[in-house]
Amino acid sequence: MKENNNHFIGPLKEHCENFISWKRSGGLKYDTERAMLIRFDRFTCNYSFAPGTLPREVVEAWCQKRENEHPRTHCSRVRTAKLLAQYMVRCGYNAYITYLPSEVKNKRKFLAHIYSDSELQKIFAVIDNLDPKKYPYGYIHYPVLFRLYYSAGLRLSEAFNIKNKDIDFKTEAIIIRNTKFGKTRIVPLHHDMFAILKDFIFHNENNDPESYVFSRNQNTQKPEKSIGSFFTKVVRRAGLYHGGKSKGMRIHDFRHTFAVRSLRNAYLSGIDITNFMPYLCAYLGHADLRGTELYLQLTADVFPEITDRFSHSFSKIIPQGDKYEENA
Repeated sequence: MKENNNHFIGPLKEHCENFISWKRSGGLKYDTERAMLIRFDRFTCNYSFAPGTLPREVVEAWCQKRENEHPRTHCSRVRTAKLLAQYMVRCGYNAYITYLPSEVKNKRKFLAHIYSDSELQKIFAVIDNLDPKKYPYGYIHYPVLFRLYYSAGLRLSEAFNIKNKDIDFKTEAIIIRNTKFGKTRIVPLHHDMFAILKDFIFHNENNDPESYVFSRNQNTQKPEKSIGSFFTKVVRRAGLYHGGKSKGMRIHDFRHTFAVRSLRNAYLSGIDITNFMPYLCAYLGHADLRGTELYLQLTADVFPEITDRFSHSFSKIIPQGDKYEENA
């Protein structure tokens, strides 16, 4: 029975499996969404309905907001039922398509934070001076790990997926595997950053190609959730504002900062931004240029000294408004 916890078993089993396969065929991992769909699959087992259908009463019962449920969780549940229903309808089946909650549709998206030089100095001053007794793992690993986030714009999980075999000492690059969109890409590092990483690996004295670089015992990855809590403490200790979950600086903002500063530096260096964008897109591992173009508006907003020239040159491709998707 335990084996079925990760499998579809309900009356819509075949449709759920085909839906997931369809999503993954486009390069998406869809693991988190699959977990939510499994919950919906279990829920449908409580109802009897005709094969190949998804009745309105089942969908509406699933979409009822639960007591003390976070709006984001509620939206995720509703979206799961909606997407499955849309897929079934496209395949010629009868399914009720619901609507997303209005409070979620109108909710302002999270604004990316671009770190200033002063903020970066304060943050790294804390990270570089961790108490070895309190942080026996962190005081060695975190100074390198966070510099990698800042200098290479990696996603949180991408750094923890790096193994010894992924380090190319000849080209001073790292191979990022199994990314958000199922891609593998090569990320060249700045010479100074690679020297720090190389020295770190050398002192670890672990030559096993399959060992994780940033791990306590090299055989298992460091849980991502705990590092988020750690960074919140770092921000507050640095004397910077952090209003709690989803209301303050995040590790992912190092990625935003990397992208914005890369665009600014390229523009000030006289590089054609139109030609530069595909390179930045590939470096960041975006699925297409839409995710990368969001940083054009951010760059113009953050650096007022180039706003007029920048906005005038790229007014046709800079997104309008002040909302940024969290899919980068």
